[in-house]
Amino acid sequence: MVCSQTDHFVFLKKTRTGIVILVVFEDDIVITGSDKEGIRILINHLNLSFLTKDLCKLRYFLGIEVSRSKAHISLSQSKNTFDILKDTSYLDSKPVAKPMEPNLKLMPNEGNFIDDPDTNRRLVDKLIYLTITRPDISYAANIVSQFMTSPRVPHMKRSPSDQKSTTGYCTFICGNLVTWRSKKQSVVARSSAKEEYCAMAHTTCELTWLRTILQEFGLLVQGQTPLDYDNQAAVHIASNLVFHERTKHIEVDCHFICSKVESKDIVTPFVPWEPTSRHLH
Repeated sequence: MVCSQTDHFVFLKKTRTGIVILVVFEDDIVITGSDKEGIRILINHLNLSFLTKDLCKLRYFLGIEVSRSKAHISLSQSKNTFDILKDTSYLDSKPVAKPMEPNLKLMPNEGNFIDDPDTNRRLVDKLIYLTITRPDISYAANIVSQFMTSPRVPHMKRSPSDQKSTTGYCTFICGNLVTWRSKKQSVVARSSAKEEYCAMAHTTCELTWLRTILQEFGLLVQGQTPLDYDNQAAVHIASNLVFHERTKHIEVDCHFICSKVESKDIVTPFVPWEPTSRHLH
């Protein structure tokens, strides 16, 4: 087997009848692929070399529950969610439509310190891990994680006033949400075009990674991958860098997106903001 160049926890072996994929994280492994005989041979080889326990069909991996039917496979973390509610005494709480109060601005020194900051940090870590299967709380988890050093009571609601923008994206393959991210940008943008363009660059990196790993799996990615965006200035910069006054202060690494547009790996259509989605073909 060879190690994947896009994810070093993944090992691949292509055979005449398909592919065998091995995913390793410490002492937990998942084996999958299209070559059933190759999978059987790999399992037997591992049993000869290590003390292993075959749990048959994948149902649980690293705290993530896997359920399947003839139509779909779904991932969840109901046990982890229950544990968080239990640890915070929120089992009897009522559900809300949004994960945090909107339009609430907080300062780093506002409010009283939390009595047990270590417990707070562990809770934030659990929330971050929960975003693996709950992308709708990614932004809220990103916000509260910014106050883990000196957490105060109001910081568990919403966040900072350092004027740094937050990059957020989600990617789809054949209509299925597969990756997502919400992360504060490392610099203060001097214009909305710059912050949007940098966000496009982060998304381009993710799309490039997805295209590459799909190709490693032997799946053909046909044509250009659409990167929908609702900021016309950022879309124009991505396809035309002659806007010198708008681009001369943008970090060089953000221009990575231009090379991908020129090579026709991605295309950047302008899409007016609305709940839309596009996906890899």
